[in-house]
Amino acid sequence: MTMSEIKHLVFLPGMDGSGLLFQPLVDKLPHGFSPHVMAYPPKHFLDYPDLEAYVLPKLPVDAPYVIVAESFGGPLAVRIASHQPTGLRGLVLSATFVRPPRGLLGLAAKPLLGPYLFRKRLLSTIGPWLLKLQGLQKWQVELLIKALSHATPDILTKRLKAALSADVAARLHHCPVPVLCFSGKRDLLVPHQAGEDIKAANENVQIIELDTPHFLLQDQPDSALRLILKFINELNLRFKIFSSRPA
Repeated sequence: MTMSEIKHLVFLPGMDGSGLLFQPLVDKLPHGFSPHVMAYPPKHFLDYPDLEAYVLPKLPVDAPYVIVAESFGGPLAVRIASHQPTGLRGLVLSATFVRPPRGLLGLAAKPLLGPYLFRKRLLSTIGPWLLKLQGLQKWQVELLIKALSHATPDILTKRLKAALSADVAARLHHCPVPVLCFSGKRDLLVPHQAGEDIKAANENVQIIELDTPHFLLQDQPDSALRLILKFINELNLRFKIFSSRPA
């Protein structure tokens, strides 16, 4: 049996659902790599089980690939991996969680969440100020606000509440593929505890901490991509050794 090298990356977006936030990373992909940037339906809400059913048929079927998922997309990636889809070789999770986050946006804040948080006026005034406090540059702030406008305030609120109830620790424990996980030292949205939850769920997960805010892939796309490509090279080597063994 022969295994082709991994040249396909499937990107699962965060709460914005647009896929736009992956652009800084996608633009830097080496020649020969094929990005598959998913976008969630912007006009109707899909919970995690619905998103599973939405994404699974869209995955590559004729080539090996790695899923790269950030924030809200992390639990979705773990759920998808539990189906052991053909061709999936690994997961890259960024600034995400496998149990309900317990930081500033923990379960205690859930009753206070509403569409008002994502109204255009609030996003265009207070939003940039809060994002700049995390060290984001002007173009990163503009990209994020553009991405958030992909969905209605009502849908964004429902996605946020779904994230605050997500628990895929058991699925990660039985994850059939290797997992690389990034966390940001200056992440104000997903607490440090989330990384500990991930490690507790599966001690084989490789966790790398970068000096970034929550928007890790946008803040340090070069560093993240270098680590992702290293991970892919290790996967290629692993499957090359596996495929070379006598039957």
